[in-house]
Amino acid sequence: MFKTTIFERKYPIDSLEEFYLNKLFDYYKKKESYSILRLEDKNDIMVIKYFKLIDNIGGLSSLTEDCYHVGFIDIDDYDIEKLIENLLRVQKEFGLSTFYILRSSDKSYHAICLEKHTLGFWIDVLRAFDNKMTLQYQRFAITRGRLVLRITEKGNKEKPVLINSLRRFNLAEKSRSHFNFLKIRYRIKKPKYLDNSTKLMVENYQTVVKNG
Repeated sequence: MFKTTIFERKYPIDSLEEFYLNKLFDYYKKKESYSILRLEDKNDIMVIKYFKLIDNIGGLSSLTEDCYHVGFIDIDDYDIEKLIENLLRVQKEFGLSTFYILRSSDKSYHAICLEKHTLGFWIDVLRAFDNKMTLQYQRFAITRGRLVLRITEKGNKEKPVLINSLRRFNLAEKSRSHFNFLKIRYRIKKPKYLDNSTKLMVENYQTVVKNG
């Protein structure tokens, strides 16, 4: 993790202003995504430097060797009951096979389906699942040309952990490479109709780490 300076502010300090400047400092120190450093010089000037905390993250790509995609859902601030309800609904609506549910942090979840489809198909699934709550994830997917899920630590967040699976059988072809990853990390059972893929795209990206 590293810091990148965004901007700094300088404020004169006198007996009337110092109390309010300290309040201002405390307020910004609590803001998400920022780290604040307070300095004072010899000319009674308080310098407040604003940083963003940046972390290098490892991400798993949805892209398969034959240019299809497995299904990823990344959702934050969501109740687990609502998550399962919506997953079961889209599972039935789109005829999808098993969803593997991972908890990435408190009230934040990933869902993975090993079936291979076009990216557009999975965007439709995201819209049907919860268009409002997945809108930003959809935009990232369209911009990148793939879906990505975090697989490493992020700030004080641990690696995502498997907490449930919504099992359903179908005849759709599934990604062996993505299955192997889940098998090694989470020991999931082998589904039928796996392809012969052996390569997996794992990428590094930078993200802002929220305070606290």
